[in-house]
Amino acid sequence: MCKKEDDVKGLFVTEMSFVYIDGTEILANDCIDSADGYAISIEVDSDNNSFNELNVKYMVNGVSYTMRFDKTGKKLQAIQLQKGNNFAKIVKYDFTDYVNFKQQGEFVLVN
Repeated sequence: MCKKEDDVKGLFVTEMSFVYIDGTEILANDCIDSADGYAISIEVDSDNNSFNELNVKYMVNGVSYTMRFDKTGKKLQAIQLQKGNNFAKIVKYDFTDYVNFKQQGEFVLVN
């Protein structure tokens, strides 16, 4: 018996967020430093033991990317935050996140 495409199960997105480059979540009221590294984190899970390949198409600040998964887990993609609002969205799923980067100005230490 043939299966409809909608009946095929396997990998699916469970989470997406802006994180520090080490995978630590960026929390509300964190001080964001342009010298630190940042990333987009996408996590997938499976509703059975079938791990079909999943290409997750997402956008960060209007630029399209694809992250490929062949098993459950979390992957990071390094990004550069821009000044002001940074917005991320997974195209096929209803996942969005944003972070607001406000630069506090440049400081010079004078001795």
